[in-house]
Amino acid sequence: MNLLLAINNFGYTSDQKKCTMIMVTHNPDLECYADRILYIKDGKMVKQVLNEVQTPLELEAYLKFLNINNNE
Repeated sequence: MNLLLAINNFGYTSDQKKCTMIMVTHNPDLECYADRILYIKDGKMVKQVLNEVQTPLELEAYLKFLNINNNE
């Protein structure tokens, strides 16, 4: 995911052209990577959220969070 975030923000060629990517997921934890989030229900867009700052997940902290929540 961090590689995709870097490509989206800084480009992937020597002239650093940015590109658009579409990610489809049911995992709301990954929303932090997107600059725009579209929520779809029954095939229709129901909400749009703009994320001004994309932030990668820190793996160790995320795994710890998942373990704590799964043990409750």
